[in-house]
Amino acid sequence: MAQLNSILRERDLWILIGSSFGGLMGALYTLQNPKKVKKLILLAPYLVPSVLDLEKYNPVDVPVIAYHGKNDDVVQLKTAREQAYKLFTNIEYNSTNDDHSLQKTVKELDWIYLIS
Repeated sequence: MAQLNSILRERDLWILIGSSFGGLMGALYTLQNPKKVKKLILLAPYLVPSVLDLEKYNPVDVPVIAYHGKNDDVVQLKTAREQAYKLFTNIEYNSTNDDHSLQKTVKELDWIYLIS
């Protein structure tokens, strides 16, 4: 997180994209710096209670779009989705017919729309 904070310190209104543990890092950065994030895109985010203490953060209104595979055997879809809805008030959480890698899903996404 120290490296991420150092890299992102110079500019505002980032569109952050994070997958798995990178999704956790993107979520934490957004929770700590909501005014610096324009949008957060999460791919099978590692949002688990043992790592992400909900008591430390107030929900933020940054637009968040998440994609999570129904066949994810690394991060439980239900747990991550529940955590996400507690942390973000402006969220769209999508479940897909994919696994943790989201290889099929990533190929089908409209990235121009997502990063605009």
